[in-house]
Amino acid sequence: MAKNITQFIDESVNPYFNLTIENGKYFSTNKESYYLKQLPDQSFSFDVTNNKVTSSIDEFGTIKSISFYHGNYLTEDKPGVWVSKDFVQENDLSFKIRYDDKLYDFKNSKNRVEADLVFNLFPRIKHDLKDLKCTIIVYAPVGRTGARLSCLVYGIYIENLKPTNLTGELILPKLYEKKYSDRRNILMHCPQSADKKTVHFSISPGKAKFIPFILCDPNAYECL
Repeated sequence: MAKNITQFIDESVNPYFNLTIENGKYFSTNKESYYLKQLPDQSFSFDVTNNKVTSSIDEFGTIKSISFYHGNYLTEDKPGVWVSKDFVQENDLSFKIRYDDKLYDFKNSKNRVEADLVFNLFPRIKHDLKDLKCTIIVYAPVGRTGARLSCLVYGIYIENLKPTNLTGELILPKLYEKKYSDRRNILMHCPQSADKKTVHFSISPGKAKFIPFILCDPNAYECL
């Protein structure tokens, strides 16, 4: 298991769970994969959960859905992991990056994308943007004592491949789609964001920067 973010990013590609998307075509080093022949498929996802939060991540890093568990309804149904549960849910959360007067939407990628499961557990999605590489990693925290945290960590690791300094900004998903709407039933926290809408970065040649985002439910203070 990796001891730091660099080792995690540089870990070799999972030989069993990996995808490469280029020019709209899907490839994998696992030639025996039955599912490879079914792609692209809108139902495809990497599922991340710790039983307090569950989320579905597509091959481009979009959070297709995210749900936070609150408690159980009083019913006579048979118990199950997500049966008769009270939870909040949101869908379709995606980031964008702006640099050198270019805007790149991770969700609508036309560049080379590599996706796999690191250690058979963590989704890792790499976007190759020529001048830089963005790697998305996602996990649901579990404490040393086994305590589940009601949050999802969504990290973006930006590597500068240019011979000059790289400046730009990450654009966060909008929490409110309409002027008078409270549609987004989640909170997003990033210490590096001043306005909670963007994160500005400046990276020297050959260097990298890791920007983590914490997605949690508004009732998290009771659910941690």
